[in-house]
Amino acid sequence: MQHGPAIDTLRLPAATVRLLINALDQQQPARPNRGPSSRSRHPYTRQVMLTLYPSNAGRDAASEARRFLAHGRSINPRGAAILHGAFVHAETPCELQLVTADGERTLVRGRVVDCRHLTKRVHELSVEFDTPVDVTAYIHQHSTAPQAQPPTPPAASHAPRRTTTADPAAATIARPATSGPPRALLLAPTPGTTQPIADKLRAAGIHADTAAATDDALRWAAAAAYSLVVIAPLESPAAAAEFVAALRAQGCTAAVLIGSDDIAASPGSSPRPGVCTVKDLQAAVSTFATCWSAAQGVAQA
Repeated sequence: MQHGPAIDTLRLPAATVRLLINALDQQQPARPNRGPSSRSRHPYTRQVMLTLYPSNAGRDAASEARRFLAHGRSINPRGAAILHGAFVHAETPCELQLVTADGERTLVRGRVVDCRHLTKRVHELSVEFDTPVDVTAYIHQHSTAPQAQPPTPPAASHAPRRTTTADPAAATIARPATSGPPRALLLAPTPGTTQPIADKLRAAGIHADTAAATDDALRWAAAAAYSLVVIAPLESPAAAAEFVAALRAQGCTAAVLIGSDDIAASPGSSPRPGVCTVKDLQAAVSTFATCWSAAQGVAQA
């Protein structure tokens, strides 16, 4: 049934949405006793078609329904968390057009049970399905596996080679602590290039550690829980991709921002969970810091 063109109320780049979701997931679990249970919550970060019906008339008033382009955050058998660019009243009937892991589009009916403001125009909707769904159809198998504990950092033969320029100041930084404020790890082979980025993060209450060599960065990532890893342009896109692979192999799940002057040539420019390749690294970090501050405010509310 046609309800007119879908409206994109978020109006945010996909990379910005992924940063917001990562900041939310790092800081705040789903709120208890509000909407679908989080016990079996799985990531579902695809764009979704959201159809809202008048709350006083339900789906019988199809001509008054409105369609929106929204973005998923998570899914479980009884419901989903959706990012939307406007407030929605509780008990509003809705339909979600979801995409399975195999690319098949399915229509799921439900109702909005909760709506909370995150930042600017972004709201998170808690949707409860009318009928439970088989959640395994909508997620990739790797997302159902329990989180592995970070192993010992890779041996030198498998680790990315050191960057060519050493930063004496970075070499004197003590091993990061495993507790305290949220942390970001900055990898920058050229001294001073990440100072403005570090300043932005610290202003948002995020501790920033700076490393000049990839092997140092890997050791620190194994020693502390980071929420963000920022990679200044390295000698080649392949070096950045290799470093990210080593990070993931040792259990680091932080969001990763890769700075690159040539997006098209970078292996990181293809969609990968939690990894964004950008030209304007400072602007992307500023977005993450804004999202993090907003998520922290929601978590403390």
